Amino acid sequence: MTPIITIKYNRFLDPIFEAYIRSQKGKKDWKKPSMSLVLRNIKKYQELWAKQGDKILVGLQRTTGIVFKRNQIEVHMVSGNGRAFNSPIVMKSRYSDVDFINVLTHELIHCLYSDNRNKVNDVICDPRFDSTSNTTQNHIVLHAVLKYIYLDVLKEPKHLKADIKFCTSADYKEAWSIVEAGDYKEIIKAFKKRVAEK
Repeated sequence: MTPIITIKYNRFLDPIFEAYIRSQKGKKDWKKPSMSLVLRNIKKYQELWAKQGDKILVGLQRTTGIVFKRNQIEVHMVSGNGRAFNSPIVMKSRYSDVDFINVLTHELIHCLYSDNRNKVNDVICDPRFDSTSNTTQNHIVLHAVLKYIYLDVLKEPKHLKADIKFCTSADYKEAWSIVEAGDYKEIIKAFKKRVAEK
């Protein structure tokens, strides 16, 4: 069973994130999008997810061998947010269609890991990449799973290209370079074996 993903505007969080953005260096003059644009984009994201969401959720569970424990996951949309995060999921209201699907899928993989904390925590890091940072190690399997979703589930390589381009973090870039240099299916297979042996 897959969880229901609800994507909606959060009027309580929005002013908090607006204040946070404006408090950041160089962001004092940040222009908040109009409410009509925010709501229009959220409606578009809901429609995008309705078309692809179930396929993605099934693919995430199938390829990792672990399942979501919750019945519903809320995605809180705000006018602006420096970066998305997953506990709870909070995302900004301005993404391209491809970037929205990519970022939400990324955060949902973190949710899947959280739901299976006891199985995943000690085995998420592949011992072959011990010399990399914790953040890089935590994202090697995640990026391999993303690549599987983009190429084998959605069958849309544009998602992979966009995700690699979208990454600004040095740790995320390193994780992608490891995944791109190796065999993403082998990375996933090794992860599933470590989970099964735990």
